[in-house]
Amino acid sequence: MNCSFFRSLIYFLSLFVAIIIILLLSLTLLYSKGLHYNLDKNVRTLVVGNSHPQCAINDSLFGNCKNFARAGEPFIYLQFKLEKLLVDNPQVDRVILEISDHEFKHQLRNWIYKPMVVESAVKAYWAFWPIDFHQQMFSVIGLKYFSYLLLGQQKYLISLMQLEEEFFDQLSWGGFKNSKVHFDAKKKEESQVIKSVKCDSLFQPVSENFFAFKRIQEICDKYNKEIVFIRCPIHISKPNCFQSDYKRLIGESLEIKVLDFRDFPLLDEDFADEEHLNGQGAFKFTSMLKDTLSKIME
Repeated sequence: MNCSFFRSLIYFLSLFVAIIIILLLSLTLLYSKGLHYNLDKNVRTLVVGNSHPQCAINDSLFGNCKNFARAGEPFIYLQFKLEKLLVDNPQVDRVILEISDHEFKHQLRNWIYKPMVVESAVKAYWAFWPIDFHQQMFSVIGLKYFSYLLLGQQKYLISLMQLEEEFFDQLSWGGFKNSKVHFDAKKKEESQVIKSVKCDSLFQPVSENFFAFKRIQEICDKYNKEIVFIRCPIHISKPNCFQSDYKRLIGESLEIKVLDFRDFPLLDEDFADEEHLNGQGAFKFTSMLKDTLSKIME
């Protein structure tokens, strides 16, 4: 009796998983082949990364540029979005990627698989993920991953039916955030209890994000795109715990050169908080960055 029940249970579970996989394969093929994120032909530069470049780089001031940075987006999810954008828009010849301190800290793994982060990423990108990546996500998250996929499929179907809006615009793939908030550094300083700041002595790169970063480099090489690594401004009140480790990481482990603007001179009122610029600060930083890249390209 019990053996028969368990055999039936295993059979139906296997059938359910098989149906989900077949549906996933079919929809992935349909969306990936049928949906194209076509940008304006004048767009030659893409900005990608997390909330730092999302708040710091005003693409409307940059010229021929589109900001696709997205708050909280680790490289493991960014890699597939970037490849989709480059495949659909061959006119793009440069990618600006922000390399912030926390992208490689071992604590990032908790963020990568945090339910709200996974759900957000699946809703935006699931149809453009290869099957082996879905398998990787399932191996980490388990059966809960199927619920995220169902939510993602629902999001795509609803977006397709909203004919008055562009499909990809509804998926929130990123974009410049023009914050009106002004950081009150004095108020923060007065409210803080003075305490010693404990910093990790060494970077321990989370493997998923480290390998995804390497793949981003490979993607840009594959499609013959220039990639520019930057580090966005951070308010002076934010402890610079990882400076020595950061330099070691980018120089030895990643073997890249970063345009480091962490200490770019800005006023307190140019920040929305310790780590993000507001619209006023973005205007100053974007203007400088545009001039800097123009000189480098000369």
